[in-house]
Amino acid sequence: MPDDQADESQADDAAEPQAGDQPRSQADRRDADDDAGGDTISVEKARELRRESAQLRKRVKDAESRAQAAEDKDKSELQRTVERAEKAERDAEEHRRELTAVRTERRIRDAAEAAGGRNLRAIYRLVKDDAETDDDGGIANLDALIAQAKKDTPEFFRPSVGKADGGANGPTAPGDTMNDRIRQAAGRGRT
Repeated sequence: MPDDQADESQADDAAEPQAGDQPRSQADRRDADDDAGGDTISVEKARELRRESAQLRKRVKDAESRAQAAEDKDKSELQRTVERAEKAERDAEEHRRELTAVRTERRIRDAAEAAGGRNLRAIYRLVKDDAETDDDGGIANLDALIAQAKKDTPEFFRPSVGKADGGANGPTAPGDTMNDRIRQAAGRGRT
């Protein structure tokens, strides 16, 4: 009987192409069937075998769950409670780490944006490993990290823009605007 099943599985493999196989012509399939000894199974038989395989997988899964339930039944209520509490503590610690990582990323990105950052993701990746988180969840060396990133990779930041007033550092006096100067040069200005 095991030999029959092996022959049937080989025939099933030869009859239907597997993922990644190249499609074969009918002549190639006939040659493969001849090489396999001529024993082939019908499509119905293949379907029946697949259904049986699925049923067996389901039975194994059910048996495993029953075994786990029986094992849990043998434990005392105290042991089950302790295991649940330990799992809850592990989950809480994992969530704390994730929350800290998200808050750190947000703080770095906000500081980079305030410093004129253009590529916030790249700036975050550049400085995240050097960030020193304090007890309150803040980043102790954030300003220094952003300043160093700005110095090392100025292409990630917008250039600082000066005033477009030609260098004047204060408000212009009346009659000292560009229009007034043009009018004076043309002889039409106020004197």
